[in-house]
Amino acid sequence: MEIAAPKDAVQRVALVSPKKDGPVRLSFTRDGTLRMESGTGDDAQALDTVDTALDGSELTSAFNPTFLLDGLGTMTTEAVTFGFTSPTKPAILRGHSSDDQALRYLLMPIRQTD
Repeated sequence: MEIAAPKDAVQRVALVSPKKDGPVRLSFTRDGTLRMESGTGDDAQALDTVDTALDGSELTSAFNPTFLLDGLGTMTTEAVTFGFTSPTKPAILRGHSSDDQALRYLLMPIRQTD
C-alpha cells in the first residue's frame, strides 16, 4: 500500500486518543481494507480505512501512533509492506518491492486490555 494513505489515517485517528500516544488499532481484513481505530468507551472515537491487500489471515494489532508514524516516515519507497507473525509479536515495516538490503523497521505492538 502507498505510504501516504496509512500515514495520514494514523495522524487523523490518533487525534482522539484519550492520552498522549494512546494506541491505534490496525485491523487487516479479507476484503482488502485496513481499519484504523482509536479511542474507547465514552471518550471520543475515530475510525479510518485504507485500501490494502492481505496475504494471510485477518489480523488486529495495536501500536503507539508516534512509533508507527516514525516507521512510515523512514521508508524511502512509495509503498510499504507490513509483516506479521501474530498480533502480539513485533511487526516489520519494509519498503514494498525493495531488496533484502533495504531498511526494515521493527514495530512493537501494544497489548490491549479492552
